[in-house]
Amino acid sequence: MIGFSNINGLDIYSTYGIIFRQGTYAELLKAAKRKKGYEFDHNDQNGIETDPDEVPVYERQVYSLPIFIEADSDLQFYSRYNAFKSFLYNSKEFDLDMLEMGRRFKVRYSDMTSFEKLTIIKGANKVGCYFTLQLTDDYPTANFPIV
Repeated sequence: MIGFSNINGLDIYSTYGIIFRQGTYAELLKAAKRKKGYEFDHNDQNGIETDPDEVPVYERQVYSLPIFIEADSDLQFYSRYNAFKSFLYNSKEFDLDMLEMGRRFKVRYSDMTSFEKLTIIKGANKVGCYFTLQLTDDYPTANFPIV
């Protein structure tokens, strides 16, 4: 899974042992929700009055990314997992580069909404866990180039 995605220029698999699970693209490709613009409902007219010249704006995008993290030992797992949590806790906004999509997302950490241990952690030859990472995107219509 090396070369699939970067966070702030670092390969996410090599650095943290993270693999994006099925459903990641569906989350990242969702269209943003448009904010409600000017509307006025006249009681004596049909329909609703709107401003045809109004420039549309969009709500903050929220992504719930299904993540798998793997390691070769309990020590490597805790090292990777704690390094990733530390990165999230100390980052204000960061670049998530999805290399196959050719797209950079500028996101912020919001929440880890689930965590599921798939293997025993202590003494296992392979350690695997699933979690859902919630990120927010305040630039839902921007297409940032990967540089």
